[in-house]
Amino acid sequence: MCNHYFLKMEISKNIKKAKSKKSPKRIIKYIFSSEILLFAVFLFFGFFPFGYFNRNVNTNRTINDVQLFNPYQNVNWDSVGRYRANLHSHTTLSDGINSLVELVEKYEKLGFDFLAVTDHNRATYPWGNFGVENSGSQIQAIAGNELSHGHHVVSLFSDFQASRFRHPTVNRQLSAANRYSSGEARFFMAHPGRYVPFVWMLDSPLWLYNIDFYRNLFNRFDTLVGMEVFNQNDRYRNDRMIWDRVLSELMPHRPVWGIATDDNHGNHFGVNKVTMLLENSTKNNFRNALDNGEFFASSFGRFNPAVLDERHSKSGARWDYVPYVTKIYTCQINATITIEAQNYTDIIWISYRGREVGRGSTINYRKPVIYRFLRATIINEIDGELVAQTLTQPFGIK
Repeated sequence: MCNHYFLKMEISKNIKKAKSKKSPKRIIKYIFSSEILLFAVFLFFGFFPFGYFNRNVNTNRTINDVQLFNPYQNVNWDSVGRYRANLHSHTTLSDGINSLVELVEKYEKLGFDFLAVTDHNRATYPWGNFGVENSGSQIQAIAGNELSHGHHVVSLFSDFQASRFRHPTVNRQLSAANRYSSGEARFFMAHPGRYVPFVWMLDSPLWLYNIDFYRNLFNRFDTLVGMEVFNQNDRYRNDRMIWDRVLSELMPHRPVWGIATDDNHGNHFGVNKVTMLLENSTKNNFRNALDNGEFFASSFGRFNPAVLDERHSKSGARWDYVPYVTKIYTCQINATITIEAQNYTDIIWISYRGREVGRGSTINYRKPVIYRFLRATIINEIDGELVAQTLTQPFGIK
């Protein structure tokens, strides 16, 4: 009996030693016999974007069967005016550090023609109620605000103010704003890179702001005209990658225009702009150009444009360094798009899923690698440093 007792004690000691050593075999056995494996499998199949690597383009088309949809086809390049606008800015009435009067004065000095003040969930409009005299301002005011429940959306041409309790989601905010403005308001998605830190998350079924989220929104609301592709000093560099991914899903039938904004809270004046192509500087013409994609998006990116103003001792001298499109024309016979521009060093052509498909002022849009859309990035470099860039809106390829 004593021998049996001491034998059990010895076995117990050996078991404790084995547990304390945590041998690889024991760890593997523990993982495969517990909930850890099930949880890991759930995460893998839920979050891993299998579709992200399915990048082969199968166009199923013949070379002579390609159609081009040109957003600039109705622009008269000889007579059209070019108007500078910032469509996203904040005052002290939300989280900005400038009053409305200060904001307007600074944008006037930089030569802006249109300005939308988009405080969070409130309409700082009309400006006369906040100390800005309409007769004394050279800038046209666009009513707006930033709907900030969930994914932020910038609202224009409306003084609708969202409620967190009545409009807790993007869908409800857009539905309510459309009803309130009788369809006159226009919207664009703000800084998508904040909500999609990595582009592969767009293909994850468990990520809230995946590609289905964007696809459903743009298909449901025709007043949702685009998304930000430059925000402040390009603080979310994947904004354009997300844009290209959305274009790859929706083009050519549902265009999504790219918009560059200062998203100014007090330190970002004139780092981005949109150049509206208008025959007359009316708000109706502005809205129509926004609908049709008759504008360009420009940005200094990470470059500080104030250096250029100081170099020339002139406020607004920076704009002489931004690529300036003078004309875009197409040739159906040769299947080409040609861009004439100033202040640039190169033109990069981008297509399906953000692939570079060519360089230079002219491109043949019947190339097999060009699929669904085609857009141009016009860059200006000085001594090898990227100073500024201008983006065209996407051309549809069918």
